[in-house]
Amino acid sequence: DVNDRWSFQYPQLYAPGQLNQYFSKMAFARILLHSCYSSLILFFVPWAAMTDTVRDDGKAIADYQSFALLAQTCLLIA
Repeated sequence: DVNDRWSFQYPQLYAPGQLNQYFSKMAFARILLHSCYSSLILFFVPWAAMTDTVRDDGKAIADYQSFALLAQTCLLIA
């Protein structure tokens, strides 16, 4: 977003948008595949880390709240 004077002074800024270089069907498919891959990784890594985990006294620590916190932390780091 630029003001009117800059848009008339630098019309080449709009060439990629007019040629669909930023949003094409191929770019959308790549973004969709990358997001599915990332979401699978961000779910299954914390899930595998929390599977069959127990405390020192033998009680399980794998509850939904702990899993959600771990998954959210991984998402924030990523």
